[in-house]
Amino acid sequence: MITLKLRNPHWLENVNPENDLCAHGGVEIQANEITFSDGSYTNWTVSASALYFLRTITQDHTKEKPVYEHLIPCCGFCMYAQGEGEDVVLFGCPNGIDFEVKHMDDKVILKKSEKEETTITFGEWQQAIYSFADSVEAFFRSSQPKQPFDQTDSEGYIAFWNEWKRRRHAKIS
Repeated sequence: MITLKLRNPHWLENVNPENDLCAHGGVEIQANEITFSDGSYTNWTVSASALYFLRTITQDHTKEKPVYEHLIPCCGFCMYAQGEGEDVVLFGCPNGIDFEVKHMDDKVILKKSEKEETTITFGEWQQAIYSFADSVEAFFRSSQPKQPFDQTDSEGYIAFWNEWKRRRHAKIS
């Protein structure tokens, strides 16, 4: 069993909401008996988190081959387009919450530490991620349209949503 929920989504206080391209909030994630994040800290960059979680549907996330430095990053404010159909590159600060995600047949192993790991079905993982991503997307849709600062920000923001849509609506077999 897995719980993956968005808590207290918001825009940064000192930034005009139209210019804040990243949603912030808490991430509650628990699988079986292991709590990876209790959701009490509510300033994670949940839009970047959702995208990284979407990547883990088709990719492992390990120390050796991460989808990004942290699955739940503190920051993810710089977005750079890499070309048509490619993954967006996000940069932020070096803080966040991380754990490993490994696929094994129709199971997903979530490893918090050497002594804390658990296994859930791939279907549970996929559904939890889709639900979380849909919650983040609904928050964006309920807010004012975004106005990127410049052309680079605009291209990065478009690339972010292109990757999001590609991964969220991909046919997984």
